[in-house]
Amino acid sequence: RHPLADVNCEPPRAIHHPNFTENLFDIRHLILQNKCKRPTEGATMLPHGAQSAQNLFYDLGASNYSGSFDLDTGFGMGPSVPLFMELYKRNCIVFDHIWAWEYTAFDPRQYWSAVPADARGKLHFMNIPVPVEPHPNGFLSLLRATAKPQDFVAV
Repeated sequence: RHPLADVNCEPPRAIHHPNFTENLFDIRHLILQNKCKRPTEGATMLPHGAQSAQNLFYDLGASNYSGSFDLDTGFGMGPSVPLFMELYKRNCIVFDHIWAWEYTAFDPRQYWSAVPADARGKLHFMNIPVPVEPHPNGFLSLLRATAKPQDFVAV
């Protein structure tokens, strides 16, 4: 969510203006890690492992997989896993593994039918609330079990 979106939080007084509005799903404020050799369109990717052993993503509120977003206009409403996969891909980071938790129950066939083939082998989807630690499927437990100091980790 955009940090200044009107979600019943008072924006800082220095920027409060009656005509100031921000879209709740505006993602233009995000600054993500970039592993491209040069910061231009079509930059080539560094060889896998050049800067980290693995690229890992942990999503603690993944929603479904199907939906829409528009990276060109900064509209980020929609499923977070494909959104962040695309945002990081633009920065030459392709995730090796993705762990995603979602509290809302989804029909497994419907959920997985929206996941493209190239993401199925790396996506670990848990259709449960993020468990309280310690728990074998808890975020911190999985982070400790799966990430190493040399890995790139996004949460």
